Amino acid sequence: MQLQTGLNPYGLTYHLGLQGNGTPRANPDGRGLEGFLALAVELGAKTIEIFEPWIARLDDADISALKTRLAALGMTPVVSSGLNQGPLDSAFRSAERLDARLIRVCLTLVRGQSTDPGARRAIFVGFAGWIILALEFALGADIVRTAIAPTWDQIGQLAAIAAIRTALNYFLEKEVASREPGVAESPTA
Repeated sequence: MQLQTGLNPYGLTYHLGLQGNGTPRANPDGRGLEGFLALAVELGAKTIEIFEPWIARLDDADISALKTRLAALGMTPVVSSGLNQGPLDSAFRSAERLDARLIRVCLTLVRGQSTDPGARRAIFVGFAGWIILALEFALGADIVRTAIAPTWDQIGQLAAIAAIRTALNYFLEKEVASREPGVAESPTA
């Protein structure tokens, strides 16, 4: 296992101009992405967590330049988003554009944000859909890995993994179906 030093923007929100953005409390001289990159270089970071809205604002030429710059600096990009940013589709697009292999998602809602059960349900259903997809890809990867040169031990392990993942997938899909709008709760006996 290899560990890398990294930097994320969240302890620096005022300095970077993220805190209070759009309000009178905002830092009028926020350093933004450029200031964040300069700080990461100064600290020798090898992994850099980039706030997704910064990436979403960049055009293709700027993304290409950022990818080249990060590669030259030996930095691994991580796209950072959260449920408060809306659907995760934008984070996936940004990660793809930047060739980032990781997306960090804050799953908790910040105090004062929606406590509406419908909003929480929508967040749960959306995130659960991605988990279901990931479970299916992970199972597919295990099947391909075992198909190359299987031993009986590997086949047994694959069967156990497949059974566990299938059960997780089944119950998660059942939970999602019960939480989707318009789906009636089943009556209890």
